[in-house]
Amino acid sequence: MKRKFCVAVVCMCLSIGATAYAAVGDIADTLYNTDIITYLDGKQIKGYSLDGRMMICLEDLRNYGYAVEYDDSIRTLFVTKDGDISEDFNPYFERGTIGGIAGYTYETDIVAYVNGVYVDTENIGGRLVAVAEDLANVAEEDNPNKEFGTSKYFMSHSYDDATRTLNVYSLSGSGLNANQMLDNLNNMKTPYGQGFYAARVQKAYPIYDGGYLVYVNQSSSHGYNSSLYMLKNGGEYININNVLRQYKLVTEWGKLNIADEENGLSVSKDGTSVSFLDNDNNKHCLDLKSLVIY
Repeated sequence: MKRKFCVAVVCMCLSIGATAYAAVGDIADTLYNTDIITYLDGKQIKGYSLDGRMMICLEDLRNYGYAVEYDDSIRTLFVTKDGDISEDFNPYFERGTIGGIAGYTYETDIVAYVNGVYVDTENIGGRLVAVAEDLANVAEEDNPNKEFGTSKYFMSHSYDDATRTLNVYSLSGSGLNANQMLDNLNNMKTPYGQGFYAARVQKAYPIYDGGYLVYVNQSSSHGYNSSLYMLKNGGEYININNVLRQYKLVTEWGKLNIADEENGLSVSKDGTSVSFLDNDNNKHCLDLKSLVIY
């Protein structure tokens, strides 16, 4: 009898453990009807209500000055600010009413990066959605851009309950141009001026629109780590290591898998892409506008 009881308990535990992990296609969250209107840089964008927060579709950002590219080889969507919204683009969505289930989001194995930073996403009809307030959360504890009033995704937001509107802004507000951020790196600081211990700029490559691609080494217990930063004149910077890591081009010791290190990069004539060989002599080309590697 005791043995049967133990077997039953083990089976029950295994059953509970088996159901603890969500599978691709499982329902992730419930969406509700809402009367909140969402704006991105002054233009309406379709919003979905989730527990009092608004989700937006990342693919929709293509119409709001972002490059949106999907790489199926690594199941990753890259969303990168690369322009402004067209003045002729004026979408309109009718205000809804509060109450009732509007639909569901689903689990997905596709991951997403917004301005080079990973963001949690869910699936709606084959498209990825993210919480707008998370994308624009300036107060987030690990946000390195907090003092400049922008989130780690280079967004901010405000909510007006009187008009039931959520405004999301994709301007960085740092006030720094690419040369100023490069000066910070040259003085052992991050692009935004925080302390960057034992970091040294190895080489800076001019890129499109007056920006720079900067190869940085930083002392570590394993000798040194390598980082590649893209500095934009609009005030944003992107840690390219996040992208390279997704393509498995950063070693376990934190070094970039680039042959000849800082001297192994070749920027295109128009400054919009960079080619390099990895240490196995495989050629790669990083599109600096979309962040996809071909």
